Amino acid sequence: MHKIIVIILTYFVLIIVEAKAMNKNSDSSKDNKNDELKTLLQELMTAIESENELDKDKKADAANKVKTISKASQNPEDEGLQKKASRAIKLLETLTKGLEPATKLATACKIVLLKIISLLPFIP
Repeated sequence: MHKIIVIILTYFVLIIVEAKAMNKNSDSSKDNKNDELKTLLQELMTAIESENELDKDKKADAANKVKTISKASQNPEDEGLQKKASRAIKLLETLTKGLEPATKLATACKIVLLKIISLLPFIP
């Protein structure tokens, strides 16, 4: 009987250790995803700031859209922010359609926005 109890306790300890390891891996994966998203958002901001074809107001508006996406990524449970981020992405895409295809922002949006969308589970 004593051996059975020891075996059962050992089994439970192994389950707990495995669960903690899985959580640690999940947290590490989440951190990597957040770091990648942060880098992509910064790339987008840099492209906006350096875009010569946008006036100051359009640059400010585009920068605010990126900030909205950033806030939503930090609060994925907030449905209101999710909707705002989705609209912000669409507006950034629309803004870049009016630019020459070779501009920094248009190029960045083609590549960076797609990556951002793939990292945000709430964007359809």
